[in-house]
Amino acid sequence: MANEMLGLYNRALECATNAVVISEMRLPNQPVFYANPAFERITGYSLMETIGQNLNMLQGQDDAQPEIAVLERAQRAGESASVVIRSYRRDGSLFFNEVSIAPVKAEDGSVPHYVGVMSDVTERERSRMALAERNARLNAVFDLSPDGFVVFDREGELVYSTAAFREMTGWRAETTAQMTISEFDAAFAPMCDPAIPYRSV
Repeated sequence: MANEMLGLYNRALECATNAVVISEMRLPNQPVFYANPAFERITGYSLMETIGQNLNMLQGQDDAQPEIAVLERAQRAGESASVVIRSYRRDGSLFFNEVSIAPVKAEDGSVPHYVGVMSDVTERERSRMALAERNARLNAVFDLSPDGFVVFDREGELVYSTAAFREMTGWRAETTAQMTISEFDAAFAPMCDPAIPYRSV
């Protein structure tokens, strides 16, 4: 039964689409002693090139990332951690690597091994960065505009106001934080020309 279960676990790891690696924490440089085929597909490093190496080979010269310190602190504390980190394939191409590590504890509470699960999330991260860049550009346009703008979310709460609007009204950013449409109308309508009918936003 134990052999059958062990074989099942091994086949499951071999078929996994995520890279799975196990590192030996009791040896200098904490080398990898197991990596599944997905690791080779994602990184381009063969299993023979990977076994015996520390996984920091994937960061190369890009070793000042704060996420590396997060992983190192977790390992020193014997804890789990998850980060998205810049990594480099064997051919030098960049990919964004979502890494989750967890300790494999012995009966005495020590941590002889760490298991890591890696996923290539490059497209997700590029989409996120593109969206953040677009939002930054839009915010810059709004902030530089002489016209006053406010933005409400689907729940009817004010989530953004331009500096020009706050200058026109004398309101502070704290004043408009989470202001509802009805609250906005009640505060803004008296500031408008009474000769022109006020229309709610």
